[in-house]
Amino acid sequence: MDCAGPVPLGLCEGQGGERGRGERLQKRTAERAAGWRILGWSVHIVESYSFTDERSLDNGRTSRLAAVVDRDATVADGLRLMVKSYPAGLRMERHAHGEWRYCLAMRGSYTDSWRRGYATRTPGQLSLHPESEMHTTEFHTDATCFHVEFAQKWRARLLEDACIPQEPHEFLNGRAPAIAVQLLDEFRRNDGCSPLVIEGLACELAGWSARSLFREPSGPLWVYQVRDLLHDRFHESLELKDIAATMGVHSVHLARQFKRTFGWTVGDYVRRIRVDFVCQQLAADKPLAELAVRAGFSDQSHLTRIFKRLTGLTPGQYRAQR
Repeated sequence: MDCAGPVPLGLCEGQGGERGRGERLQKRTAERAAGWRILGWSVHIVESYSFTDERSLDNGRTSRLAAVVDRDATVADGLRLMVKSYPAGLRMERHAHGEWRYCLAMRGSYTDSWRRGYATRTPGQLSLHPESEMHTTEFHTDATCFHVEFAQKWRARLLEDACIPQEPHEFLNGRAPAIAVQLLDEFRRNDGCSPLVIEGLACELAGWSARSLFREPSGPLWVYQVRDLLHDRFHESLELKDIAATMGVHSVHLARQFKRTFGWTVGDYVRRIRVDFVCQQLAADKPLAELAVRAGFSDQSHLTRIFKRLTGLTPGQYRAQR
């Protein structure tokens, strides 16, 4: 059986076999699909198709790296769920998705880079990508991701009802990633109650995403003043004790509270601001040595080392992609 196109769930569980077994599989999957249609769902499920990245090697041979869609269903008037596997080394050049898309990292690690920044994803982290957002993705290890696309009425729920700002978002912990895991579990379960459960969880995901983005500050006012100071003076050689004296707190207390509030040490936070600044400036044809000084790095080699550590690319490689 050709498993490259849309088929009911279960028809690709085996290739060949006895005719009676195939008929039983068809009957069983038809019954399951009917259970979904009774509840008003328009469902199609695709299993095991791939996207291939072909590269020429130095020895003249061609390397084929494929991203495989293990499971794909479009349900509830525009809600699409997918499980995809990616091989280590796969690099997806600049591309964009036609709809808003959540992505839950299930295993492995990879880095997304877009116009204003970058982020390396690890298992359990959830991200939300706007429609038409141009970005590149590089997979450092074998990886599996769960995608949830919001189209049609679901797009309106995300942007109008939940008022999600139209920019990339990350949910590293909290309720939103937990709901995404529940969605994945229900997607795998696929019984007669799954349509209602998935639709409810999708609404929860949008709502809790908004609640996470607009929640009240969790730290004292001065720690947000420290953050603002770092954004204003990231190019300077700031010392923790001087920042602490300005805020009227002890440097150890400042360091602990800053990491508790923002998830990064002060030093790591400044490095990321500097790299973000360089990412924005690389579109212009300016010397890297000049950008290094303007961003607060000691020299170009210091910039290159930190930039590659955080993005997986050298500044020159990142500039070539833009």
